[in-house]
Amino acid sequence: MHLMATVRSGTDPRTSTTGIEALQALGAYLFLVIQAQRPMDAAARIALNDIDEVVVGRGPERSIELVHVAGVRRVIVQIQDNKMSKSHATFTRGRTGWKLKDQKSTNGTRVNGAPEEETVLGDGDVIEIGYTFFLFRDLLPSAAGAATVLDAATIAGLLPGFCSLLPALQSELENLRRIATTRVSVLLLGETGTGKEVLAREITQLSARSGHLIPVNCGAIPDGMLEGQLFGHRKGAFSGAIANRDGFIRASDGGTLFLDEIGDLPMAAQASLLRALSEGEVTRIGDERPIKVDIRVISATNKPLDEMIERREFRLDLLQRLDEHRHCLPPLRERLEDLGLMIRALLPRVTEPRSGTLSFHASALRAMFQYSWPGNVRELEKCLKDAVALAAEREDGKRIELQNLPEKVRAQRPEETVRESKEKSKWVAALMATKGNVALAARKLKVVRQTLIQRLKASGIDPNDYRPEGKKQVRG
Repeated sequence: MHLMATVRSGTDPRTSTTGIEALQALGAYLFLVIQAQRPMDAAARIALNDIDEVVVGRGPERSIELVHVAGVRRVIVQIQDNKMSKSHATFTRGRTGWKLKDQKSTNGTRVNGAPEEETVLGDGDVIEIGYTFFLFRDLLPSAAGAATVLDAATIAGLLPGFCSLLPALQSELENLRRIATTRVSVLLLGETGTGKEVLAREITQLSARSGHLIPVNCGAIPDGMLEGQLFGHRKGAFSGAIANRDGFIRASDGGTLFLDEIGDLPMAAQASLLRALSEGEVTRIGDERPIKVDIRVISATNKPLDEMIERREFRLDLLQRLDEHRHCLPPLRERLEDLGLMIRALLPRVTEPRSGTLSFHASALRAMFQYSWPGNVRELEKCLKDAVALAAEREDGKRIELQNLPEKVRAQRPEETVRESKEKSKWVAALMATKGNVALAARKLKVVRQTLIQRLKASGIDPNDYRPEGKKQVRG
């Protein structure tokens, strides 16, 4: 990867004046999110505020180069993408905003799934150039002094939960990475499935503490058993106490106690937990003397704790103990810029070690960009696991097709009728059966070859996608 840029991290805008100043400016960005044929290739971010033009085309290897020629500040992006022309498309700054123009490419350019020859981009537009997906953002908070180009390959050494291409989130995660090495209590907020427990485990990995992470789901333990589970008990302390039990807090001594769903903790247990955290000691049920403990606490919830305090459902003094540093995990629908990063992190977990090459059909990725992901990263992982299992073996490895995705993810777009969907399915089936031979496919479908070619092009279906690797046509 040839890259002429370096990365500088910002600071947390909620915890320092410097951070607020660092993220005040708003800027336009172009994100290289994912390459369908090569999903394990690194993503990238290009800051557009100081750039006049971005040129995208096919190259012998993936490279992003910043050049200044005759006063024009240009970023040249080359990608190993056999559906991309050598000079495929340009992004140009104009009076009305950033304009995308297809450079008479062989396979055209799509914006939000629709073919476009020239258009002014809007915030959040998803652009398909060849098999490669870009995302345009018009006004994002920008870290002062950040590099024009940030390649995800340069942050590959970080744990997955600490990686983001979004400037503000990247700055917050950099702060959290520093906090992770301390004893500061961390409160993780976010919707279900955003990865709070994964991040808690990664914080523990970065800490210098010798003990383990002890996870406790506060919402899964019955009220009558909660204090015994947290603080432990002596044998015979109550009916059913047939042996000594240390409890989760003592088990966390020297390590980290992860209190998941802390918003579900009953008020009585909140008071006992506060006392244990304040005094640094815990008394088992049935014991007379407390025992000193050295624990670091990470807690997580999807509930609005500040509102719960106003309703007297959560203790303010306990929140102050737990909330020494707060980090909010955004839902997946608000960070599609990181979709490629997440897929890259998740694929090794859902594929067999010897499964070989894995790729996506463009229609499958298109559907994934359009889906709202109510279950967040957890739902994305399940989607990928199912899709990989269902994907058919090809000569060049497995490829995830649209039909391999869960029904709710591949749900029909409003503009696509049932008849159109069935027609496309027939065309795809014929191409798969003939290994991309359009003439044979036309005969099977009993249509004129040129008519099929026109229909395929209008629908964004590329016969090359169904040909063996060695028989694909070279793009110009």
